Amino acid sequence: MPTTIRTTLSEATTALQSTSSSARLDAELLLGHVTGWSRAQLLAHATDTISPDMVAQYHTLVERRSRGESVAYVTNHREFYGHDFYVDARVLVPRPETELLVDCAIAAARILNPPVIVDVGSGSGCIGVALALAGAAPTIIGTDVSADALAVSDINRDRHGLNAQMHLMHADLCTACVPVSFIVSNPPYVMDDDGNADVRLYEPHLALFGGDPDGAAVYRRFAQLLPHHLRSPGYFACEIDPRQAVIVCALLQTAFPAGRVVLHHDLAGHARVVELWLASSRELTERSHR
Repeated sequence: MPTTIRTTLSEATTALQSTSSSARLDAELLLGHVTGWSRAQLLAHATDTISPDMVAQYHTLVERRSRGESVAYVTNHREFYGHDFYVDARVLVPRPETELLVDCAIAAARILNPPVIVDVGSGSGCIGVALALAGAAPTIIGTDVSADALAVSDINRDRHGLNAQMHLMHADLCTACVPVSFIVSNPPYVMDDDGNADVRLYEPHLALFGGDPDGAAVYRRFAQLLPHHLRSPGYFACEIDPRQAVIVCALLQTAFPAGRVVLHHDLAGHARVVELWLASSRELTERSHR
């Protein structure tokens, strides 16, 4: 018996309800991936039938999602900052809250006009690519300790035509970088006993867990490294867990007593990004008016 889009979506939604809080949305996204149609097109053609081959493909994807694997991994797609990225289990799935880090970096780049931005912990490359496409700097360098993650960064660098502008480096944090004026990072910061079970199961632990009971081990390393790799006038910004705000701000202020540390909150009111500015107020004012 022919299967309609409406029936297929209804059955998948039911199958996903025990796994996902957005079962209907997931069902539509997965079917859109199989058919090549947008969600609007699926709804407009709800009474159309789909081929047995497509139904079989779709059931395979729904089964993967029902086991807790994210839609992004199942489809190998994730939107971030208005751009489409390839993702798989070698990298974290880009999160909407990380877009605040990109917002902050773009605003800072307009003031400092850096020739180079270093994205530490490149992962999928979403931050570096977003900064490059926004024209934040002529050159973007993405570093990652994981060669597998850099391979995904390379896919996205190529997908967005940034091979000449974006360079990738296999390195631990910023240890391989000569002093630069602009560094951003979304480092591992999840606490060992924290995190969604499905995230812990499918996403790479190296990119998730920050180390130490408070998840702030990587920030402590940054506090030690940045005095040797960040020059003034300069800028550093990182994403944090809201519970780490006091810790990270204190670490950076201690490492740079003359620096200005700024905390930014996301739309939900949670502390999400910490900035460090290395320059006098006069310098920053002068640069902002150039």
